[in-house]
Amino acid sequence: GVRVVIGNRIYRDGDANGCQVVDANTITLTTRSTIAGSHDVVVIDPTGVEGRDRDAYEVAAVPTIASVFPSVGASAGGTTLRLAGEHFVPGMVVDIDGTVQTGVAIESPQRMRIVTSPGVPGGPYVLTVTSPRGDTAETAFTYVLQPDPRISSIAPARGDRSGGTTVTILGTGFDANSRVVVGAGAANGAGGVGAATAFVDATTLRATMPSFAVGPANVMVRNAGTGQASVVESGFVYTSEDQDDGGGCAAVPAPGPPSWRRALGGAGWILVLLLVAAIQARRPFAAAAIPRA
Repeated sequence: GVRVVIGNRIYRDGDANGCQVVDANTITLTTRSTIAGSHDVVVIDPTGVEGRDRDAYEVAAVPTIASVFPSVGASAGGTTLRLAGEHFVPGMVVDIDGTVQTGVAIESPQRMRIVTSPGVPGGPYVLTVTSPRGDTAETAFTYVLQPDPRISSIAPARGDRSGGTTVTILGTGFDANSRVVVGAGAANGAGGVGAATAFVDATTLRATMPSFAVGPANVMVRNAGTGQASVVESGFVYTSEDQDDGGGCAAVPAPGPPSWRRALGGAGWILVLLLVAAIQARRPFAAAAIPRA
């Protein structure tokens, strides 16, 4: 009838996936998935009396990597990588082909951002994430000589949801293999709708935006030859046909013929003004008619 508590799990004597009392001095159990960290081990007898061993059991946060985006970057370094996975914790070390990366930021237990250090062109190399306990997860990354595409501005930044808006994208690292994709995931570059893309020069692209859902949409430039990519989150806003974008017109009601009350009211003010003017005009003459002593 005892219960054992470890972290967020309760193991009851005799239950399936519970614990088993072997004798007065021994309990056995098989742990289930548990939140990471150090946990007390608590044994509670049928009357509610407990025994506790503080921080007696530690659950390791073994990292896993679900995706890395982009998986190719410039050998000069400075590529922003987004890693998605599980159990990312402060203090993790990331290395690519043995070179420790200095620009590592843990955004959440499921998100990590890395700004790459320079590397030797080639690969795929092994990108390794190591937890403070020494647990590791691995994925692949490739260095290329070509600079990464980078977006500095998109103009215009709004257009109708039916598509057809031609935009100019300014930045760096563009070439004839550059492709514009609307709505791709910022974390993994997946999905999205391709835009008709025209290469102008290394700093300029023109794209005809496809139809898309109303609202902000990510804009990605991907190099179809190398796989390098960059994303501007909410870089373009799709509007509906009946959405007010600052222009348009407004109806102003035209006044009808004045009523007799309005007419008299207006005429009354005119009569008052004429009377005041007449009084002011008579004052000099009245003063001149008074004889001096």
